[in-house]
Amino acid sequence: MVGFPNVGKSSLINSLKRQRAAPTGNMPGVTKAMQEIQLDKNIILLDSPGVVLSTKDQSDSLILRQAVKVEDIQDPLRPVEALMNRVQKEELLRYYRIADYTTQEQFLGQIARKKGFLQAGGIANFDQAARSVLRDFLNGKLKYFTAPPMFDIEDDNGEEDDIEMS
Repeated sequence: MVGFPNVGKSSLINSLKRQRAAPTGNMPGVTKAMQEIQLDKNIILLDSPGVVLSTKDQSDSLILRQAVKVEDIQDPLRPVEALMNRVQKEELLRYYRIADYTTQEQFLGQIARKKGFLQAGGIANFDQAARSVLRDFLNGKLKYFTAPPMFDIEDDNGEEDDIEMS
């Protein structure tokens, strides 16, 4: 099995094996090395660590897919900006119970004050607030979804209909 970190490679192997044969966890990096797992006498499965081939342009996307640990992120503000562009503003306001905001600094400042992430002098700790927001998103506390794609399908009369696939 090969794929991104934390997508369920080991879980799929455990499901096929019908027992816990490979360790699993909700954080990337549980599988540290290639493992051979005997499914039956004729089939051997290889469980590999997550594979990430990325460019700088994809780094925010990989963080939001939990391919990188939140603790290992150098600049957590950039992926929070990407997250704010994905998750509906109403969801962020509802979940964090904060006032409306127009900038990322206002958003993170309100969260920092609400959660007590303050530095000396009462200054909001944006870094800690950003990591908290990322953890909330990765743990599924923030609702996020994308609509299924639309397909054009011709009916029996030769007319096109838009159909939503789900």
